[in-house]
Amino acid sequence: MQTNMLFYERPNVGLLESVELFLDRLLPKTFQNRVDWRALKLREFIDRDPVKIRGSLDPVCKELELSLSDRHARRIFKSSAGVGVKKYARNKCLVRAARQLQTTNLAVKAIAADAGYQHPRDFARSFEQTFLLNPTAFRKMWGRI
Repeated sequence: MQTNMLFYERPNVGLLESVELFLDRLLPKTFQNRVDWRALKLREFIDRDPVKIRGSLDPVCKELELSLSDRHARRIFKSSAGVGVKKYARNKCLVRAARQLQTTNLAVKAIAADAGYQHPRDFARSFEQTFLLNPTAFRKMWGRI
């Protein structure tokens, strides 16, 4: 008598050694081949303070002394980075928040406010869309409670 049994094997999933490796995969540090110096200047600005990227880029361009309109700055950035300004800035904020979750015991509300979110639930939703874990589960996974 022959029975057809199906055996489930657990998938082999490799774990990353640190959260930094995980975050580096999320946000690559290099731009694409065609890089405009103005896009590099914008990227450096966003890397320093991603929370400042809200609404129009006109004030940012003025602060960086770039004579670009909001629309043109966004176009140049996207063609150089391969991703839009808002998404790049949002990911930078979330990466910074993930590092805070890993290395501090700050409340999730405080980290959400630091990341530029007015409501913790909006932060939790964005965080979970990016990392596939809510902030509390992420903190537990990396050894912080």
